[in-house]
Order: sequence, then structure tokens, then C-alpha cells
Amino acid sequence: MSAHLSLVAAQLFGRPLMCEPTYASAVATVLSERFGVAPMVSSDDLELVERPVRSIMLDADGVLAIPVVGGLYHRGDALNAMSGSMSYTYLNNQIVSALADDEVKAILLDIDSPGGAVGGAFEAADMVRKASAIKPIYAIANTLAASAAYAIASGAEKIFATPSARVGSIGVITMHIDQSVAMDRRGLKPTIIHSGKYKKQGNSLEPLSEGDVADIQASIDSVYEMFVELVASMRPMSADAIRATEARVYDARAAVDLGLVDGVATFEDVRGSLSSRVNPRFSVRVTPTGQVLQLKEPKA
Repeated sequence: MSAHLSLVAAQLFGRPLMCEPTYASAVATVLSERFGVAPMVSSDDLELVERPVRSIMLDADGVLAIPVVGGLYHRGDALNAMSGSMSYTYLNNQIVSALADDEVKAILLDIDSPGGAVGGAFEAADMVRKASAIKPIYAIANTLAASAAYAIASGAEKIFATPSARVGSIGVITMHIDQSVAMDRRGLKPTIIHSGKYKKQGNSLEPLSEGDVADIQASIDSVYEMFVELVASMRPMSADAIRATEARVYDARAAVDLGLVDGVATFEDVRGSLSSRVNPRFSVRVTPTGQVLQLKEPKA
């Protein structure tokens, strides 16, 4: 197992995750292979593979496109390029720099992410919301904005989805691998010496007790309610409507109908819409129903 994936997995496994279930399974597979036990899914299905590189781009009209790509976690900027993941701190730093740059008139978050760690996700969403009060910020699911990635998108003034995009997964998950049987087969019997009743809770060397499961579930439920409240405060959806999604992932049109996104459009069309806001020589815009109007020069 490569070193950079080990570091990413260490940040995501055994902790509450705001990510698409297939990505969670991929993380479990990475660790299961490390521990020498059967993987939960085929390595051919892993979401932890490198994604096509997307660069930060500033166009001639002052619209800065910031990619939000791959698994999301709190720190570790040096891993971004080689692991296909991204840290919340890296995103925050890019937004802060954009706000301070006079050449940047608007920001477009170019999102293709299954989500990731809880730690840092709410703060990143709050950063996007506060920054959108200073400069226009749109987000586009291009082609996936799930869970923590959707939380970040919800902080933008408007959210769009490309025609083939998937959006949603508003939920929380965690995983536990019980290695006790595998250790026993190898003739190994670990002893955990600890102080504090909950110090060893959730360790992978022994099964979870009923009390452990109940405590972990309560923690997951608490984060879930925070997630629901965050989205309800930023999108035209009630908390009950968000809970009713049951963490489903929706296609672009269904996401519009639910209020998860504001319209369906291509990346270039949404960038053109932002250009029209910050540069008066353009008249392109995206309607609330997702219809993209023709880009044209205004009459003299």
C-alpha cells in the first residue's frame, strides 16, 4: 500500500465521515489490504484513484475556478497532487488568497468529490459562505458533489450541476474492522492496557460492545443533525425535507426539483454567468430552472 494512501486512510478510517458510501468502502478496502484481511470491495472499484488534474484558473474576466477534487480531509496539503485528494486547509487558503487578489472578481468552485472527513468540513462551508458576501461565489457539481463536498457547495451563492452530475449524500457514516478473529488465527493475542473507561473504545483489536455501538451511533447522529442544520440554513430546503432524502445521491434534474441545486448547466456556461456579473460586456445568465441563455455582446 502506497505511503500517501496510508496517510489519507489514517485520517478517514475509524472517524465520522461525510462521504459517499462507495468512497467509504474504498477507504475500508485500503485498510483491509494493509491488515491482510479480505477487502470489502474489489480494488477495481476504488474511488481513491488519482483523478484527472484540474488546475486553478483565472480567466480574462476575473473569474477564478478553484477545483475541489477527490477525497476531502483536514490537513496535509503536500498530499493533494499525488493522492488525488484535497485538504480543507488548502481550499481555505486558496479562497483567502482570492479575496485578497484584486484581479479576482468572482470565484467558481469546480467540484468533483465524494466528500470525506468531518473534521474541517463545517468550517470550510462557513468560509465559503462568508467569502460569498465579499465576492460572488458559485459552485458546480462537475460531476460529483457528495456529502462534505456538498456541504462546501451549499455555502456558495448558487449551486449548479452538469447534466451528468450526481449530488447529495447528506449523511454521516463510520466504519470499524474487527481484527480479533484474524489475530487469533495468526496466534496473536493483544492486550490493551489503558486508563479511562472509553480510552480503548473503537479499537480494531477487539469486537465492539453494545455500549460502544450505542455511543458511536449517538456521535454519528449528532454530526448528522449538524449537517442537516447547515444545509437548511444555506439552501431553500427545510430540515425535514433534507432528512427525507435519507442520504440519497440524486441526478442533476432531481437535485433541481428538490432544491439541492439551482440549475443544470455546463462548466463553461456557469463560468459565463459569473463573467456577466463582473463584466458588463456579457449578457449571459443561468435561469433558476437551469436554462442557459445565449452568450452575446450587448447592443451598443
